[in-house]
Amino acid sequence: MGGTVTRPALRRHLLDLIAEAPGPAPDLSPTDWDALDALAAEHRLQPLLHSHRRADPAVPERLRAVWKAAHREAGLIAMTQRADLLDTVALLRAEGIEPVAMKGAWLAWHAYPQPTLRPMRDLDLLVPS
Repeated sequence: MGGTVTRPALRRHLLDLIAEAPGPAPDLSPTDWDALDALAAEHRLQPLLHSHRRADPAVPERLRAVWKAAHREAGLIAMTQRADLLDTVALLRAEGIEPVAMKGAWLAWHAYPQPTLRPMRDLDLLVPS
């Protein structure tokens, strides 16, 4: 990854940063912060990092800006996905098919404080055979 911190250590730092009761941010080099951000992006955790660390001066300002942009983008995508989900459910119900939203499609709106904190790549619906 180019930095001085190993990938397992970066994973641990990332988990610490998104914890419900987060402790202090790690003391990382700029290269290691970039590697941590790349790991966060890989796992779609940047919106959650923004939610937890938006005002943390120990996190480089440039990363807080990246995480803020990711949070905003996730919000826009969540609204679009919600509309798509509701439209699809309405079409299926009009044909007598009763779908059930699964995984992220349900979790984002019912289990998370904000749907932006549960970015999704797709919408999963269970339909009767």
